Amino acid sequence: MAKNISKFPFILTLFISLFLYGTAVCQHNHNHDHSGHNHSEQKGHDHSGHSHDTHKGHDHSGHGHDHAGHGHDHAGHSGGGHGHGHGGEAEKNFNQDKYNKKVIDHISDANEIHLFGNVSIPLPCILYSSDGGLQMFSSSKFHHGHNSYKGYVSSHGNVKRPNPASGFPQDESVAVSFNDKGQVIANGKAYDLEEASALTGMTSWYDFSISKAVVAMLVSSMLLFFIFRRMASRYASAPNSAPKGIQAVFEPIIVFLTDNIMKPIIGPKYIRYAPFLLTLFFFIVALNLIGLIPGFGFNATGNLAITLALAVITLIVYLVSGNKHYWEHMLWMPGLPTAVKPIMMVIEVFSNLIIKPATLMLRLFANITGGHIAILSLIGLTFLFGNNGQSFGGGILGGVVSTLFVLFMNILELLVAFLQAFIFMTLATVYIGQAVEEPHHAEHH
Repeated sequence: MAKNISKFPFILTLFISLFLYGTAVCQHNHNHDHSGHNHSEQKGHDHSGHSHDTHKGHDHSGHGHDHAGHGHDHAGHSGGGHGHGHGGEAEKNFNQDKYNKKVIDHISDANEIHLFGNVSIPLPCILYSSDGGLQMFSSSKFHHGHNSYKGYVSSHGNVKRPNPASGFPQDESVAVSFNDKGQVIANGKAYDLEEASALTGMTSWYDFSISKAVVAMLVSSMLLFFIFRRMASRYASAPNSAPKGIQAVFEPIIVFLTDNIMKPIIGPKYIRYAPFLLTLFFFIVALNLIGLIPGFGFNATGNLAITLALAVITLIVYLVSGNKHYWEHMLWMPGLPTAVKPIMMVIEVFSNLIIKPATLMLRLFANITGGHIAILSLIGLTFLFGNNGQSFGGGILGGVVSTLFVLFMNILELLVAFLQAFIFMTLATVYIGQAVEEPHHAEHH
C-alpha cells in the first residue's frame, strides 16, 4: 500500500506537466491565429494613409513636431486602441464562439476521433441510399470536412448528404465549405443538407457508420470480456482459493451489488437477473471511465441514443418479466371503484412505459454531459486569463488554475462514473422487483 501511495506525487506531477504543456501549445496556436487576424484587419484599414489625408489641409510647416507627435499618437491609436476597439472585440467573440463549438463537438458523436489540431483517427463510413446504393469508405476521404466524397460531406465530423436532386456533384470530390445557415457551398453554390434517416425513412439515405461512440462501446465490451474471462478461468482452475489480482478487485463489488441491492429488492429470483444487472453496471462504468481519457473525446453515455438503448433494453426486461399481479395492477388495479380504474390505468401505463425509461435515459445523459461541459469550461480559463492570446503569462496562470480545477473535477467525475452506473442499476433492479413481486409481498408492504 505504501509503495502505491509513494507513486502519487509522480502521477500528480505528470498530470500537471501535461496540462501545462497543453496550455503552452494552445497559447502559441492562439497567438498565431490572433496575430494573423490582426494583420488582415490592418490590411483592410490602413490608418497611416488616413492620417495623412485628414491632415492634408493643415499647415505642417509650423507644426511639424506637433504633427509628428499627433501622427504617432494616431498611429498608436489605430494599431492598438482602434484595433482593439473594433477588431479585438470581434476577435474575442470569434474565439469564444470557436471554443464553444469545440466543446459541443467534444460531447457530440462523430465519424472520426479527433485528437488535436488537424490530427484525427478516421473511422469507417457505411452509407446507403436508394439512388446511390451502398457506399463504404474511410472518413479521411473528407479531408477534415474540406472535401466531399461520392455525394456526401462531413460537417463537424458528422456525415451529411446534400440533396441529390439539387445537382450536387455525386461522383467526384470537390472542395466544400459551410455557411451559417447550415448549408454546404461547392463551386460557389449553396446546397441544403439532409440528416441520416432512422427507421422511419424520412430522408433519402441511411447511416450505419462506425462512430466514436460505437468505438467506445466496442472497446468497453472487449475490455469487460477480457477481464471477466480471466476471472472465470481463475474460478474454474482454483475454485477454493482466495481471490487475488483483478479477481480481488471485482469480487467484493459483485458480492456487494448482489447481496445488498439485488437480493433484498428482487427477492429469491434475484439470481436470474444478476447477469443482466451486473452487465449494466460494469458496462456503464467502463463507458464513463473511457469518456474521461484526455484527448479522445469519447462521450458515449452523454449520447441520448445510447442511454435510450440502455433504457429500452431495461424496459423490455421488466415488461417481459412482469407476472399476472404486475399487469393486473397496471391495467386494471384491484380494490378501486370501477370509474377510477381507467384513470389509474392511463397513469400506470404512462409511468411504466414512458416515465421509468425516460428517467433512466435522461439522468445518465444529463450527469455525464454536464461533467464533460464543466471540465471543458474550466480548461477555457486558459484563454480567459491569457486575454485571448495577448498575455502569455496570463495563459500560464490560467493553465495552472484550470489544471487544479480540472484535476478536482476529474476526481469528482471518477466518483460520478461509478455513482451513475450504480443509480442506473439500482433503479433497473427496483423496476424488475416491482414486476416480479408476488401478491403476498405487496400485501405485507
